[in-house]
Amino acid sequence: MSIELQATRRNIGSRSSLTSLRSNGKLPAVLYGYNTETMPIVLDYKETAKTVQKYGRTSVFEINVEACRFPFNQYGRKD
Repeated sequence: MSIELQATRRNIGSRSSLTSLRSNGKLPAVLYGYNTETMPIVLDYKETAKTVQKYGRTSVFEINVEACRFPFNQYGRKD
């Protein structure tokens, strides 16, 4: 079973831009890993919280960013 979260790329900005994202119900994050380019992303906070609550923190989630899939578990390790 695949658990998917939708994300979009974001521009690297100042701390105030991250604060404004959070106040608008978004969750800023960064995807990184071995042989993977670092990618700043933004997720919907409510969707992410509901999904994690439903499937648990130790589940593996696929983060879809612009038609690319990235499987990650809670600790950020690629599986």
